[in-house]
Amino acid sequence: MQKMGRVMMVGLKTDAAVSMTALNLKKGWNLVELISDNMKSVVELMQGMEDKIASVWKWVQSKQKLAVYLPEQEKKQTGATGTYAGPKGFEVISNINPVEGFWVNVVDIEDDESIVIDY
Repeated sequence: MQKMGRVMMVGLKTDAAVSMTALNLKKGWNLVELISDNMKSVVELMQGMEDKIASVWKWVQSKQKLAVYLPEQEKKQTGATGTYAGPKGFEVISNINPVEGFWVNVVDIEDDESIVIDY
């Protein structure tokens, strides 16, 4: 029997300042949001975690298409994301904007582990 975990998120509306400086990611697909006042480079965000992240995806509203970044492949060969994305019609992610949502596919960790990405 496979053990299934659940994550519960609770939202709170407040006028108080909220300080969050990290993303806690589990194995598999994670839908997260950059809670920051500043744009962040996707390369810098994923730095040090490249071996554990297969892909990062986001929707580019202005171009009406998906964008991708492949940290694991980029570590092996610079330009790998563009080689993958171009023929498929995807954009290449360079930055994540404040309060922008994006998907992160975490691999190579145990089901009960997580990784933390600081920003």
